[in-house]
Amino acid sequence: LIVERRLPKGDALVMAEIAGLQGAKMASMLMPLCHPLPLELAQVFCAAVPERQAIRVWCECASEARTGVEMEALAGVNAALLTLYDLSKPVEPALRIEGIRLLF
Repeated sequence: LIVERRLPKGDALVMAEIAGLQGAKMASMLMPLCHPLPLELAQVFCAAVPERQAIRVWCECASEARTGVEMEALAGVNAALLTLYDLSKPVEPALRIEGIRLLF
């Protein structure tokens, strides 16, 4: 239903991407002592993995600041995944979020 965009609450993939952008931009508000950064780039992608009955989510962030943007990327991914979970739980309550990691 996610891939077909037929969930009762609407298009979960689009909403997850928007939530992921918000999560990346608000990372400093979510985690104590996380620096607020001006992001030059924040992109969230959701892709179906049919053979695993899964949705893969990744977030790319970039900034010209003198620090990394890994917390922003991880916050973006988690916000997107939580949104997918929230919108999908009425039709499939046995969902899992797993394998969250920093790629580079």
